[in-house]
This record gives sequence, C-alpha cells and structure tokens, in this order.
Amino acid sequence: MRLVDADLAPVYLNEGACEQIKSMPTIDPVHAAGACYCGECGYCIHQPGLKSVEWICIEWHNYCDCGPKIVAPNDFCNYGKRKEN
Repeated sequence: MRLVDADLAPVYLNEGACEQIKSMPTIDPVHAAGACYCGECGYCIHQPGLKSVEWICIEWHNYCDCGPKIVAPNDFCNYGKRKEN
C-alpha cells in the first residue's frame, strides 16, 4: 500500500475512475505505521492551566534529558501507547 495524491487523479484518469477514487476509504498514516496521536496517548495528559491545545508528554523525558515536553493533541511520535478504553 502507498499514499497517493488523489487530487491529481483527473490529470491521469477519466471521470468515472475519479469518482471511484473519491468513494474509496482512506487510511490514517500515523495509525497505519503503528503510532498514535498525542491526544490518544496514555503518556500525554492535559494539565489544568495549559491552553486547550497544549498537553504534557510525561514519557518524553525517558528519551531525552530535556524533561516533559508540551505537545499538541494532533502531534505524534513512535514512542506512544494508546490509552485503554
């Protein structure tokens, strides 16, 4: 599987094929690679007093010496672990 730029499809394909492409499901490349977004991660928490778009990654300090890191909910990394529902 590979990601493609579907907006260029009309340049190469007829209208019927373009409509079929539009109806196809898409994948999320972050999830497909086995990662998760910071907003889904068990290592990230939202602290009171921070902006709604700022979360703290409490696991980040295990990978560098800089301490916890402020991240956005739609950031991602390969160290993440999805929260249990």
